[in-house]
Amino acid sequence: TACKKQASKPVAVVGVNQFAQHVILDAVYQGLKERLEKEGIKVELKVANADINMVNQINNQFLSSNVDVIVPLGTPAAQSAVNLTKTVPIVFGAITDPVAAKLADSMEKPGGNKTGTTNRWPFDAQVSMIRKIKPDAKKIGILVNPGEENCVAGMKYMRKALDEAKLPFVEVSVSNTSEILTAVQSLVGKKVDVILVSPSNVVVSGASAIVNVAQENKILLVGGDKGTVKNGSLATYGYDNVEIGRTTADLVLRILREKINPGDIPVAAPPTTRLYINLSVATKTGVKVPEELVKAGNEIF
Repeated sequence: TACKKQASKPVAVVGVNQFAQHVILDAVYQGLKERLEKEGIKVELKVANADINMVNQINNQFLSSNVDVIVPLGTPAAQSAVNLTKTVPIVFGAITDPVAAKLADSMEKPGGNKTGTTNRWPFDAQVSMIRKIKPDAKKIGILVNPGEENCVAGMKYMRKALDEAKLPFVEVSVSNTSEILTAVQSLVGKKVDVILVSPSNVVVSGASAIVNVAQENKILLVGGDKGTVKNGSLATYGYDNVEIGRTTADLVLRILREKINPGDIPVAAPPTTRLYINLSVATKTGVKVPEELVKAGNEIF
């Protein structure tokens, strides 16, 4: 019978629904895949290309093919999975604010069939770094996607950090990557002297346009994650996303091996904050990075 076949399935299958392809989620997936495949788990990746209909379609495909665990990477993919099943274990990866996104009742006890990892950026550290690199910063520009709950949640922390640092800021909304070039050019028009990368899949996906405009106009670009710094942001405090992927995989392994109820496993946060600096960007834009920051840097590009 189908039931019998299901019970004797030799290899566990994990379905990964990656919301979009960009440096953060790609790195999370890399860490996840390496750890799971090493343990003999089959990993099936589907990428939704930031299309919410595709997100739902992929989760439904995973449910109909009876995967053992669904791993949604990115808040929209996770919200869709949580809405579609209350029984199949869900281990979300790299979520800015799982509680605000209604993916977890609390960080300690997510509840139901779900747990996962958070990668909420250390916004306070990112903002205080602006003061160190550019003490005379007058106005910060931020591109924001109000349609992404992870961005909305992250912006609460980012605004608070900017207010506490007494740094005036201006926000411009974008809803997809094709709007980024015009939006970042409008920030130039608003006379911003620093651009801060917001925690949005759309913004991170379109970071190359932001980098180009910032460099052409000698505007300091700060923030994002390791990948964004590698690709042209000057510096950020963040996390190693490959490590977040490995942590996400460890949660999957606990559920499969120890048969623990996902809702009883606390949401895992990255263990260490790291400082990433791109000195070639500093040279290109004529910015002097203070020696104390360079010395404290975990990875210098």
